[in-house]
Amino acid sequence: MNKQPVVVIGAGVIGLSVANQLQEDGKYDVTIVAEHVPDSLPAGTRESTGWASPWAGAHWRAWSSNWDHWVQDMELQTYHLMNEIAERTPESGISKAQGLDYFETLPDGERPWYVSKVNDIRELPAGELPPGITYGLEYSTVLINVPQYLTYLKNKFEGLGGTIEQRSLDHIEESLLFGGESSDKTPIVVNCAALGNRVLGGVCDLSMRPVRGQTL
Repeated sequence: MNKQPVVVIGAGVIGLSVANQLQEDGKYDVTIVAEHVPDSLPAGTRESTGWASPWAGAHWRAWSSNWDHWVQDMELQTYHLMNEIAERTPESGISKAQGLDYFETLPDGERPWYVSKVNDIRELPAGELPPGITYGLEYSTVLINVPQYLTYLKNKFEGLGGTIEQRSLDHIEESLLFGGESSDKTPIVVNCAALGNRVLGGVCDLSMRPVRGQTL
């Protein structure tokens, strides 16, 4: 089958996740083009302000409101997928942990939407709540060791037959030079360059800026 070539720009968590999803689908021949690639450099030399993922830490908790069903659906899909990976592939860097959410006041006076959705949920009795807290939840969640998770995603992608080209792009149009060798179709380009889009020719999005403590 003549698969559709896809070029993913960037090899952070977002880029690798997108590339894996597309490669696993079977309809696409995916190539990642990235300046920074997991495990490509010795420890101590891979730090870069242009590559945020190795600096990240992550855990799952719900951020959507009780009325935002679209975001709720995404959060639940992520929750179940991450739990599945933690159980099936411990070396992924994802592990299970106990989560505690405290509320000074409940938004709109309603219990959080995920009370009936996540695993091992327990509403805390008043005697277990810290001062100033009116409501609390204990539940099973996941922690993510992001550098380890990057290696897992990279190895999975290559195991699926994906290709990684480590190089810097000056202009987004240069990405069209990759991934189309075995097809007569023009590659689809998925831009996951994040902060790199400030200086990537053809994009130069100056509204992109680094944010410490950003929640994705």
